[in-house]
Amino acid sequence: MPDDEAALKARSGIAQQEKVGATYQEALQYPSLNVRGLASASVGDKAANVVPRDAVAELDLRTTVESGPELLLDLLKKHVEAQGWHLVGKDPTDEERGRFPKLARFDAHLPEEAARQPFDSPVGRWASSAIAGAWPLAPLVRIRMMGGTLPTHSIVGPRKAPFVQVPVVNSDNNQHAYDENLRIGHYLSGMRTMAALLTAPYKD
Repeated sequence: MPDDEAALKARSGIAQQEKVGATYQEALQYPSLNVRGLASASVGDKAANVVPRDAVAELDLRTTVESGPELLLDLLKKHVEAQGWHLVGKDPTDEERGRFPKLARFDAHLPEEAARQPFDSPVGRWASSAIAGAWPLAPLVRIRMMGGTLPTHSIVGPRKAPFVQVPVVNSDNNQHAYDENLRIGHYLSGMRTMAALLTAPYKD
């Protein structure tokens, strides 16, 4: 922060980002659909002159407070069906294979609700004050929504507990990639931030 759109495109290896929101941070406020895997038959040395039996697509849908998993899954199913596909919830039968020219199995797993706290909520004011106190010469950066999946759905959701998310890693840490990393300087500054939060009295 602030967003460096040119640097983001260069680091991602793209010429143009999707037209969702005017900036990267604004785009995070919208739900998203990511095709995170495609598989059918083989390529390279294992390629064969065959018609693949099936093709599999693994999709990742990110929810927002305004767009829950049920809504997004329903929109996705309706979009696929609008392309002429007949969807089933298990492996298709021979009768279904012979009846529908475009047939697909649709499975949904682990639906999670997004969560968000207002900046001016008690927990928001507490966290802002504690972090600003630990870093009096640095600007306080607050972001309305983050793009990652965290256990807020299973931990704070049922308890309806207030929460904040405080990232402490370097922005190029490549989370979930083979070269995931953590800069030592960010670790040390992160511990300073955590110490400030753990020692700041909380008031509703």
